[in-house]
Amino acid sequence: MLCAAIDLSGEHGFDRVTVKDGALKAGVSAPLVIHHFSSKAGLRSACDAYVAEQFRRTKTESVRRGHMPRNVAHESTNPEEPPDELAANRAQLLDGMVDAVFAEIWLPAPEAEWRESMRRRAESARETLNRHRWAVSLMDSRKHPGPATLRHHDAVLGCLRGNGFTVPQAANAVSVLDSYVYGFVLQEAALPFTTSEELDELAESIFAELPKDEFPHFTELAVEHALKPGYSYSDEFDFGVTLILDGLSRIRTP
Repeated sequence: MLCAAIDLSGEHGFDRVTVKDGALKAGVSAPLVIHHFSSKAGLRSACDAYVAEQFRRTKTESVRRGHMPRNVAHESTNPEEPPDELAANRAQLLDGMVDAVFAEIWLPAPEAEWRESMRRRAESARETLNRHRWAVSLMDSRKHPGPATLRHHDAVLGCLRGNGFTVPQAANAVSVLDSYVYGFVLQEAALPFTTSEELDELAESIFAELPKDEFPHFTELAVEHALKPGYSYSDEFDFGVTLILDGLSRIRTP
């Protein structure tokens, strides 16, 4: 519910978002929202506190990993500010949170070989977003991107341009790679299993309810692929990245 309210606030401003709007986006009932937060003001305070806490955690993680200097992190908005001040600075907080996430993603050098660089950057982005899944829907939403965000995009584009991609081709490459990475992270997060044991249990419960032989191709996929020893859904990521890179190789200007 909080993420839905924050997303809507970023699009329309909190004052123009109703409890009903937030409930509809979150897939819950408006009375349930009122039950948990008492009022729209209560929901707003909860959103402010959530954003401040996520910002604090992201900064702490970025400092720990060496992606953000400690002095820069301390200059950011103080999460102990009164709720009213936090509400006024919500957009700035989100800008800073997203910038801290971008700072964790590996960057290619302009002269580096582009295929391996784009693969490594995609893998790094996926790993980073799996640590900060709340950020997926916010990554390209900021009207005032921070220095790490701009540095990231500039480095990726610079590597592509330095390897013969035209400006439109570089834009297409970034678009398709980012769409794939963000989509994969969302799908990965939504899966109802995380281990092979959980997958086996899920498959057993599904097949127990299915009419025998009614869905042969689905059954074939499960038995011949997903339920094989050593299967991991995360391995599908590499296949998709390779497919994209192969396609980009064919359109790249020699």
